Amino acid sequence: MKPTTLPFLLLTLLLAACGQTPTYPSEPQAFAQANSSGSDYALTVNIDAKTSQTALLAKYGGRIAVFAPAANFAVLTVNETTAKRLKEKPQKAEKLEKNAKRFNLSFSAEGNVWAEGNVWAEGNVWAEGNVWAEGNVWAEGNVWAEGNVWAEGEYSVLPGNTTLWQTLGLDQVHQEWEALNVSRVKVAVIDTGVDLNHDAFGGVLAPQAEMRDFVDGDQLPQDEGLAGQGASGHGTSVAGVILQVAPNAQILPVRFLNQQGEGNAADLAAAIVHAADQGARIINLSAGSDEPSPAVEAALKYATGTKGALIVTSAGNNNAAHANFPGVLGTDDSMLGRRLVTVSSTSLTGVKSSFANYGEGVELSALGERVGGPAPANLIATWSGTSQAAPQVAGALAIALGSGSVDQTPEQLMQTLLTSTDPTPEGAGQGRLNVKSFLDTVTR
Repeated sequence: MKPTTLPFLLLTLLLAACGQTPTYPSEPQAFAQANSSGSDYALTVNIDAKTSQTALLAKYGGRIAVFAPAANFAVLTVNETTAKRLKEKPQKAEKLEKNAKRFNLSFSAEGNVWAEGNVWAEGNVWAEGNVWAEGNVWAEGNVWAEGNVWAEGEYSVLPGNTTLWQTLGLDQVHQEWEALNVSRVKVAVIDTGVDLNHDAFGGVLAPQAEMRDFVDGDQLPQDEGLAGQGASGHGTSVAGVILQVAPNAQILPVRFLNQQGEGNAADLAAAIVHAADQGARIINLSAGSDEPSPAVEAALKYATGTKGALIVTSAGNNNAAHANFPGVLGTDDSMLGRRLVTVSSTSLTGVKSSFANYGEGVELSALGERVGGPAPANLIATWSGTSQAAPQVAGALAIALGSGSVDQTPEQLMQTLLTSTDPTPEGAGQGRLNVKSFLDTVTR
């Protein structure tokens, strides 16, 4: 998932420490608290309505990251001494795991997409300077405010994505937008944050009071660093892909990954609980781990079972014969499994992407190679990876959930998503996303 960027002027020529005492909100039924940096272990424990936060801290010490008695679990971060004591007398109701840097982004080894000159060949599409100038083409969710962005068969927002979106049938979907009667749908992007100042996101972000940064422990989930360095720009790209597919999406940025694309298990669990509590109907998680996480699985069960959210996760970019966690949970015959979909990547020609995980746990594919979108500092960048494939599926679901013409339950939508696809190679899921076919199938 290595990005390549150029500033707009060039494009006109050629893209808390362990043990800290937590503070609790006034409503204690479920809360998530930020920043488990410095904490060695995450501990998931079974609780009930009678369990108090004070009692948990007295028993385990450390710090409470998630407290959700309605869902019968809490997540704490504890130090090595406490972990050693718990390991000596393990209890069924206590699940201990390593916490630090458990989740990450595995970058694909794609080369420079600008190597052959201007990727947007056939003239200079950036002739007017800033592509976001003259108002936001995605402003208030209406990409047709100044006319259809599909001008003469080209996706005028980002012309380099034209063939990608045509392959998914998006050109036809967008032309039929009014008939779909689409309303806003909140989509949480749990990632490196989002460039909150990028013109692409004007009028489409959730209120700042709903945002969270679980790395820095504040309400400003800014995608930090310079585009093209480490994981900086990853979340911005993911959010931009969702909006290109579903202009009706309202993006809720939640940050748990640092600039290197690393995140802690307890922080991810807290991020998922927070997103669900803010009413996100879809949660996009384009990150994963090589090992299961009891804390994250408990949070996902809370989001899907208690709050009714749908989860879209990327399969991973290790060319492995199985999806990363939590993607491997998608094929489980459970509420979580039925509300979570795991996405791999294929090329435009339908070949499995060389970097993409496949096989066990993979349910669906989308187009994850050289996908253009916004990047920090008002830039444009292309990324490759299953991280770019997953938000295409999140966008398709956002259209369906927001459409007054769709009459299916969330579980039915997820099943139809898998049965309305185009053929893919063996191991790349049940097929490749076809947004047009999906919406045609679910529309009354």
